[in-house]
Amino acid sequence: FCQTFFEDVSSNIEIDLRGYKASIEVVCSMISKEKVNTKFIVNHNAKDTTSIFTNHIVNYKDELATIQVDAYVPKNITGCTLNQDNKIILLGDGKGKILPNLFVDEYTAFAKHSAYISKFKKEELFYLKSRGISEEDANYLLTKSFLLGKMKLDSMFLQKFTEVLKKH
Repeated sequence: FCQTFFEDVSSNIEIDLRGYKASIEVVCSMISKEKVNTKFIVNHNAKDTTSIFTNHIVNYKDELATIQVDAYVPKNITGCTLNQDNKIILLGDGKGKILPNLFVDEYTAFAKHSAYISKFKKEELFYLKSRGISEEDANYLLTKSFLLGKMKLDSMFLQKFTEVLKKH
């Protein structure tokens, strides 16, 4: 299990799954006001390997946020599982781009992805505002829950995350 939280950082990470039944779960959350490009490459080089990616970005200015996950399964590498969940929330006038690439040359692989780029739903904001929460605080709460959703945090990391989030 690998979890990361970035603030305005582009990254390019390659992962090789080499052992039988090797697996990785990556949870990547980012808050961005600058142009960012997050790219993961995962190579399934052994049978019955699993890769699970959850990428969440909140883009709150007017730049482009990009998520790209390239997952490869060559022929005769059987029984692999590839799962991608990629979401970008736009709070400003910026744009999002998601490239969920699955390069699978083996029919026994189970591969799926999701790609979602949008603002927070009006109904979510309305619900919080109808409970007396300001729009700014509602966006903060939704951002915090969106970015922390799948993370497993100790109290020190949670405090650091909260400090970074509050300054934005």
